[in-house]
Amino acid sequence: MTTFERRGLAPSLRFRFDKSDSVPLHEQLRAQLVALLTEGRLSPTQRMPSARSLALDNGVSRTTVEESYSALVQEGLLVRVQGSGTYVAPRSAHLHGAMKSVQARNGPGPTSSDNHDCGAPITSLVVETEKFRKDWNLAAKNALRRFPSRLLGYGDPLGQPTLREQIAQHVAKRRGILCDAEQVIITSGSQQAIYLAINILLQARDRIIVEDPCYHNVVDLLRFQKLDILPVPVDDHGLVVERAPPARAVYVTPSFQYPLGVKMSLDRRLQLLAWAERNGAWIIEDDYGSESIDQSCAETSLFTLSNSGPVLYTGSFSRTLFPGLRLGYIVLPKSMIDAFARLKSLIDRETSVLNQLVLEEFLREGKIDPYMRRTWKAYERLRSVFFQAAEQYLSDKLEITKKSEGVFATLFLREDHSDVAIAKRAEESGLLVRALSSSYLETPPRPGLMIYYHTVSLDACERQVLDLARAIRQCEAAPCTG
Repeated sequence: MTTFERRGLAPSLRFRFDKSDSVPLHEQLRAQLVALLTEGRLSPTQRMPSARSLALDNGVSRTTVEESYSALVQEGLLVRVQGSGTYVAPRSAHLHGAMKSVQARNGPGPTSSDNHDCGAPITSLVVETEKFRKDWNLAAKNALRRFPSRLLGYGDPLGQPTLREQIAQHVAKRRGILCDAEQVIITSGSQQAIYLAINILLQARDRIIVEDPCYHNVVDLLRFQKLDILPVPVDDHGLVVERAPPARAVYVTPSFQYPLGVKMSLDRRLQLLAWAERNGAWIIEDDYGSESIDQSCAETSLFTLSNSGPVLYTGSFSRTLFPGLRLGYIVLPKSMIDAFARLKSLIDRETSVLNQLVLEEFLREGKIDPYMRRTWKAYERLRSVFFQAAEQYLSDKLEITKKSEGVFATLFLREDHSDVAIAKRAEESGLLVRALSSSYLETPPRPGLMIYYHTVSLDACERQVLDLARAIRQCEAAPCTG
């Protein structure tokens, strides 16, 4: 839980003002305060001087300081605590400083046109698009019909109570997670859930373990937060816990490891829980892939095995239904609820109310389970056709293993060719293919291909696998750099 203490009072601050400049004094002060925050010269949760004392020290009006402080509160860089004062927001300086250093090293971040290829797994599982659209539109109409006027204002930052109840029932039925509705927090996708978790649980330079190979979007987020990232290898049974050093937390995708697609075995899950207990560490369980596999063969979640232990469980309906929904959730130990509520209210006050009400209607009407059952059957048929074609056309180039049960297959190259170059050329085949080697951090990378077979039709699958085999042969005959 974030605490703000008077003993962290910032020293007397002196600023320069040019009263002949057309820029208002409060904007000049704001710019100089932002510079101090982004350079890390003001520490997170540090108490700021009062508006009166800062005004007296710098020869400006109290109104000038109040306007600057208010602007920075709106931007999330400062926090006002009633009856106590104004404070530097938790981790704001670290976040902005990290972003500046990363941009200086790697150039600007991705633009909107880059989002289709940001390294995230393809997520929409809907296979009956027209029927889904009709059902979703009906849920939206019903939600709007009962939309109460009180929801035109700000609501609970933790999410609509009715949706939280539905999600608590959903995870109990789907994953055996028994929790109260108050333990469920609605977020703008699972990425925000992870952001909230690491901001509350960790401080700059804390050690956090990640799987290697890994999901780079989350690793980039950890880097922005200036965390000490410790990659630990993954084998056929999941994270190799015996290789895990002491750390403050671990981020794992146990139900469907990204990008290898393996499930963490029960023994490994128990080992990881024992490791967390020995080290006083937290486990962030990202269950992004659980909806894409038949739950009849799913392993018990870490959250369930922990029996109210140090596990935070995240999921996303953006992945279950469609990415544009932007709704995720995190299930917390009860001791963490207040801290998450405070930070969530600082970040965005509340996730889209209308989307929450539509999803709640969709869940309450029991629409999601039939979709999931039909989806599993459809993907199983497609998976069978894909692997049959892969055995016929790719077995001399790729190691054909059928461990993956989700929407993609990760297959290793038999020879040491550039998987990056092959993935680029494979775009012409119509299959969505990504290079495996780019997902590794420290473990010696194995060249391989992540093949998203769920993006093709049954009729086109064999032809596109044949085109992929042709692309691999072309890269072998005329190697190109990746």
